[in-house]
Amino acid sequence: MFELWRKLRQFRFNELSTQEIIIALVAVLIGLWLVSFILDIIRTLVPIVIVALLVYLAYQWLSSRGRDTEDAIASVRAERRAKERTQQGQPTIRAKQDDQARTRIADEPLRAEAPTSLTVKLADSAPMISHTNPDTGLEEIDLARLEEREQALLREAKQINADIQTQIEERRKRLLGNGDAQG
Repeated sequence: MFELWRKLRQFRFNELSTQEIIIALVAVLIGLWLVSFILDIIRTLVPIVIVALLVYLAYQWLSSRGRDTEDAIASVRAERRAKERTQQGQPTIRAKQDDQARTRIADEPLRAEAPTSLTVKLADSAPMISHTNPDTGLEEIDLARLEEREQALLREAKQINADIQTQIEERRKRLLGNGDAQG
């Protein structure tokens, strides 16, 4: 690299013959023509490539929307068939699975579990009431009892935290009192 740079610096245009100057000019013109030819090809092909890319992306987008629409239609039809079966009294696969689970639970022996410190006994043991959502037409469970249970657990946890805090304060006072008596 440095050798080439040194030769270019020491190059003398005065020592060139007329024939060498003409060959150099022709070579420069041919090089410029090749560069402009390549740039013209690029300028011609870029819009074509952009249009082809846009067509391809539009095709992909439209075909994916078609698949999403078909999936949505299939799921709506399946829900409608399941709802019609339940209204006609025909058991669905889900109902059969629920029945199998109930019989399996009924066959298992009862086990007593050790109570934890956060157990809550509810005053009423009425089953949860379900209602039909007018927007979707599906049955939903009334969550009022579950919310009451969560609130009771939170109150009990707050009470336990308060008890622990009072114990910590009593120990701190006791330790500070012992430290003052010894010092």
